[in-house]
Amino acid sequence: MIASKRPLLWLGGVPAACGVALGLACWVADQLPYDGRLALQLAGWFGNIGGTWLVLAFGLGGWSGSYRRAALAGPLGLGCAVVVYYAGILLSGSRDQIPGRHLLSIGALWLGCALAAGLCFALLGAVWRSQSGWKSSLAVGILCGAMAGENLFYLLQTLPYLANQFSIVMLLELAAALILPWLLLRKPRAALAASAWTLALSIFGILLVNGLEQFFRARGG
Repeated sequence: MIASKRPLLWLGGVPAACGVALGLACWVADQLPYDGRLALQLAGWFGNIGGTWLVLAFGLGGWSGSYRRAALAGPLGLGCAVVVYYAGILLSGSRDQIPGRHLLSIGALWLGCALAAGLCFALLGAVWRSQSGWKSSLAVGILCGAMAGENLFYLLQTLPYLANQFSIVMLLELAAALILPWLLLRKPRAALAASAWTLALSIFGILLVNGLEQFFRARGG
């Protein structure tokens, strides 16, 4: 990988700024009125899916210029997003019905998940940017498999209600997971391999999302 000549402040500032923007966007999405306007409802749901966060970490890793910088950029970006999101909730009082201590504990758990996911997917982004062949295909396949696993998990739960807004968002995320390999990889053979990884790893993604759902539901999150 070519060493990045970007100054350290730039390498820290851009991921932090992206994280702040994502955290604010997710908090604003929670405040949108669900009054029947499809665009607002879709925007609200897009602020609450994991794929948005994973794509940001992956993109920061690819942008960063080295594995070491990717290991900083991903956790910093997603960590800032979680902090800003929960700071917005606490400062606005939008969830006054939830005790502050409980909200902070849930926020701390999500922060830990964000730091871990930020590290993993930023490193995958760095692999995609710097490697070729099966390594790059696998990196993209893991990202898209995680996205596909998330939306398949929720689509299976909402099959009787496929016309609702959340299902539309899940279908759009599934489409993105299937298209991204062909956008991120130049060679058709590499994109085809990444698509195969996507389908195979989506099963693991379903199990992972189910585990996270059970974990946070048991803790009132």
